Amino acid sequence: MKLNFSFYAITAFCLLNTQVLHSQSLTQIYDLAKTNDLQYQANIAQFNANKEIEAISRGGLLPQISGNMSYGTAETDTTTTSTLNFAPSVDSNGNSTTDTLSYSVSLEQALINFSALNTYRSGKIQAAAAEVQLAADKQSLIIRSAQAYFDVLSATDQLKTSQSEEKALETQLEQTRQRYEVGLISINDVHEAQAAFDSAFANRLSTETNVGIQLEALTILTGRSHNRLATLKDNFTAIAPTPNDKQVWIDAARKNNLLLQVSKLNADAAVFDASTAKANRYPELTGSLNYNFNDSDQSSGANTRQSESDQISASLNLRIPIYNGGSLTASQRQAAQSQLLAREQFLLTQRNTIQTTRSVFLQVNNDIAQINARKQAIVSNQSALQATQAGYDAGTRDIVDVVNAQRNLFQAQRDYFTAVYNYIINTLELKQAAGMLSEVHLQELDNWLEEKIN
Repeated sequence: MKLNFSFYAITAFCLLNTQVLHSQSLTQIYDLAKTNDLQYQANIAQFNANKEIEAISRGGLLPQISGNMSYGTAETDTTTTSTLNFAPSVDSNGNSTTDTLSYSVSLEQALINFSALNTYRSGKIQAAAAEVQLAADKQSLIIRSAQAYFDVLSATDQLKTSQSEEKALETQLEQTRQRYEVGLISINDVHEAQAAFDSAFANRLSTETNVGIQLEALTILTGRSHNRLATLKDNFTAIAPTPNDKQVWIDAARKNNLLLQVSKLNADAAVFDASTAKANRYPELTGSLNYNFNDSDQSSGANTRQSESDQISASLNLRIPIYNGGSLTASQRQAAQSQLLAREQFLLTQRNTIQTTRSVFLQVNNDIAQINARKQAIVSNQSALQATQAGYDAGTRDIVDVVNAQRNLFQAQRDYFTAVYNYIINTLELKQAAGMLSEVHLQELDNWLEEKIN
């Protein structure tokens, strides 16, 4: 029994650690963000609130039914004194109690109400805008998830480069000290190597801190801690946008950009809001149907009197606004300016969308050129370092040349990683600008990720 218990305990421990060490993909991070990101949850709550605008605004066109009920009781004490021909007065006293019960039901229906009609039209457009806004918020979450994910990978790659640089300079420092001890070089070379190593050590500490910072940012997004993320494959390939035509992407953005659609819908709703303000001056015709019931019981001594009545009435009510202290005119002017504001905001959003699409398209193509150039720069700097090291061994180059060559190589590696991650995010932003970004694009990126065992 002890042996079996130990076997199952070890098996469970191994499975648990396998789960903990399993790398999380970009899609998994996004799924966590959909559930735990507070900004996105706030966006959903805002959507749920805004989608009710249509139902609220529709209420002004539908029948309005209300009921009223009241019950009351009253006690009356009556004293009567009379005098006849100077005769002694005759007094009479009486007490009575009256119970009253009444209730009424009324129905009102707007027959002609242009203000309520335009309010409903505006509310319907605002509810549609809320749906598009939620879709835009979802695209934003995709970008933020990818940004947080690749910020961690970028910081990790920068840390690995810093660690490699520190190790290389530490080895260089040790070799320099050995050469100094046998009299091959001066103490200045040792100082130069020491300074380079100290700088690399400080840089490594900084990159370690940055990894922790980026992991914290990812935790805020997903609500969970993360130890391992799947990394980019070494054979990751940057490809040009399809089609590689700037104008095609701009046309797609004009048609499909979600924030631009929201701005357009807001401008359309503002038109009906302005019409509502104008319609407040128009006559309103309302039909009403009322039912009233009244029951009264009066008791006085041994006498009881009861009465009941019910009434059904129908009417047409015409309301004509004439003057309301100037508020109608002021509201009309305000709505006209709000309409102008919404239109200008739409035009501004359209202009910014076109500019953003154009800029991101150019940046993606620049990123591709940067990746190819940085990759070649790594090869060139490796060759330069080998040549410089050989010259240093032969006595034709000094330690400063070697240190600079090493720095150039590691800087080329850093620049390459930066170019790769910039390309990924900019590609997603280009698709977002064109209104086509979806979870599918995260799944495509997952195909370029792999779990690496360190």
